[in-house]
Amino acid sequence: ALQTSTSKEALYKAFVMLEKLTQRVDSLPARAEACYWVGYCYYHGLGFVRRDFDKAAYYIQRAVNQKDCLVTHVNGCALLGEMYYLGYGVPQDIPR
Repeated sequence: ALQTSTSKEALYKAFVMLEKLTQRVDSLPARAEACYWVGYCYYHGLGFVRRDFDKAAYYIQRAVNQKDCLVTHVNGCALLGEMYYLGYGVPQDIPR
C-alpha cells in the first residue's frame, strides 16, 4: 500500500507520462501496451487516478484494436469483455 503522498505523487506523474505515450509512441506494440495500462488504471481507480469507466473503455478498446502485441490484445479483450458484460463504460452487451 502507498504510505506517503510523495509515493502517490510519483505514481501519478508516471501515469501522466504513460498517458502521453499513448499518443506519441511510434511503435504499435508499445502504444498498445501503454493504452492497455492506462485503461487498466482508469478501470481500477488505483488511488492516483479516479475510476473512470468511460476512459477505461476508450483506452482498452484502442489497445485491443492494435493487435500487434498478443499479450496486450488478450488481456485487453478479457477486460473489455468484462466491461461489456457489466456495462461499465460501454453499453451492456452480455453476448459480446
